[in-house]
Amino acid sequence: TGRNRKRVAVIGDGSMTGGQSFEALNHLATLKTDALIVLNDNDGSIDSTVGALHQNNRYMDYFHSLGWEYSFLEKGNDITAVMAYLQGSLARGGKRVVHIRTKKPNLSKEKSYEPGTTFQWWAAQQMREVLHYRPDIRIFSPAMFASSGFGPLRDDFPKQFIDTGINEPHTITTAAGMAAAGGRAWVHIYSTFLQRAIDQVIHDVALQNLDVTFAVDRAGLVGADGATHAGSFDLSYSRCVP
Repeated sequence: TGRNRKRVAVIGDGSMTGGQSFEALNHLATLKTDALIVLNDNDGSIDSTVGALHQNNRYMDYFHSLGWEYSFLEKGNDITAVMAYLQGSLARGGKRVVHIRTKKPNLSKEKSYEPGTTFQWWAAQQMREVLHYRPDIRIFSPAMFASSGFGPLRDDFPKQFIDTGINEPHTITTAAGMAAAGGRAWVHIYSTFLQRAIDQVIHDVALQNLDVTFAVDRAGLVGADGATHAGSFDLSYSRCVP
């Protein structure tokens, strides 16, 4: 359009370890344009952030390896400081990552694990019975255990619950790998996020005829979950997979 615009993307620490994040950073570094990435680091998203990049705080090395300039701001909740920092970064131009530490307020209601209060509670009760007599089962989830009522189960069966972080394709391929090696793999996942990994469901599970069980939470049209979290497509696309 000929306009002089600034390009800014904001991403959380939980999503930074996803595959598309790496692909975008790697690609953008080769383009002749300015770009600013704001990494909002608050130690969590749906569940706590997992993985070596966050746990070892190697963000600077990671971004430098992809050709980005890196800077860090500890007081991310200080709006005045953040504004000045971002304006300075935009003025310098180039490809820059501003890593800010923030603390998010707890505005959500307490998760209910009270007996009989939610559908997720009943699902967890059934799963508890299964896990008692099937210690060989391993349950994989892309950061969704606590928000789907499985938090207490994870505490009671820590060896059987594997949180892979926010990266659904990796979650399902990992479960497929365990099944291929003779293990008993389950995938616990939101319906709307399962569609991010439909290729892995087809290629890594169905085509290999592997025994993987999918426990799909929030399946079907759930109006209260909003447009981004209502799993209104799960039945149609899953029935297409042989």
